[in-house]
Amino acid sequence: MAGKGGPGAQPGADPSQDEAGGWDEDADAARPGRRLRTLAPSLSSLRAFEAVARRRSFTKAAQELNLTQTAVSHQVRKLEDRLGTQLFIRDRDGVRLAAPGREYLVAVRQALNVLSMATQRMLDRGDEESLSIVSLAAFGIKCLMPLLPDFRRRYPHIVIRFDTVISFDAAAVYDYDVAIRYGNGNWSGLAAHKVAQEELFPVCSPAMLARSPIACARDMLRHTGIVTSSVVFRDDWPEWLALFDCTVEDFSDLVRCDTMLAASQAAIDGLGIAMGRTPLVNRDIEEGRLVELCGHRLKSDTGYYLTSSESRAQRRPVQLFTQWLLDRFHR
Repeated sequence: MAGKGGPGAQPGADPSQDEAGGWDEDADAARPGRRLRTLAPSLSSLRAFEAVARRRSFTKAAQELNLTQTAVSHQVRKLEDRLGTQLFIRDRDGVRLAAPGREYLVAVRQALNVLSMATQRMLDRGDEESLSIVSLAAFGIKCLMPLLPDFRRRYPHIVIRFDTVISFDAAAVYDYDVAIRYGNGNWSGLAAHKVAQEELFPVCSPAMLARSPIACARDMLRHTGIVTSSVVFRDDWPEWLALFDCTVEDFSDLVRCDTMLAASQAAIDGLGIAMGRTPLVNRDIEEGRLVELCGHRLKSDTGYYLTSSESRAQRRPVQLFTQWLLDRFHR
């Protein structure tokens, strides 16, 4: 086969286009009138790298991307040459990520996800019947997702995009119509509707309670406390335990989780006692996965809010969703 730009090249073909449909930066830089410059890796190389890392196989990655194995190998090799490091370890057992590859994969996946979401946003803009929802993960999975089938039955013509976030500090990449936030309801430029009153109380699995009855707060201290330890989330245990002149350090043992979702699941699985929040644990209590302890609830001055910008609040799908969600929680 003739080389790129050689006698066998197709008339009018761009010599910087590679066999996998990507952009050959080296050829681009060498073309007459071009200055040598530093460019980001091609999208084709990044997609090939991510697919091989996820499938742990050049053959499977090639099948997924509808390319030849040679083309995928070429893209990955070109990326490794550009970065000056080996991303994969290739041996008779297969393909696995080298240490630099594991580090690079995190950033590549984030970048590809951002690009994918931006593309979807552009497509959604032209659809008057679309609704994009961003929710804090715990509320989205525990409270909103189980209700969405009802919304879909009522409004089947509305196309939903549903995303979850751990914190809204990183939510700038989402172009959403409505968002479920946690706080006191005061966000500049946003219309906010309180979804539900929040109360705090300890919870554990029914099996754990059956093994060791718990009658009061001090009985709990003989067990493992499940705390939320994160720069993003406030742990609710200190405030509740202070009512009984106790501290988190009084537990016989501790399990630390980084999110409310992980903490509640740890309690369901019997790892210990977690601090539950309404409405996050309501469904788990109703369906017997968790039980409330001690019978003392602490009312919170914060809660979950449905928010939207003033302009998005005028959209018909947003108005329908807002009224539906508030009806479901305030009935």
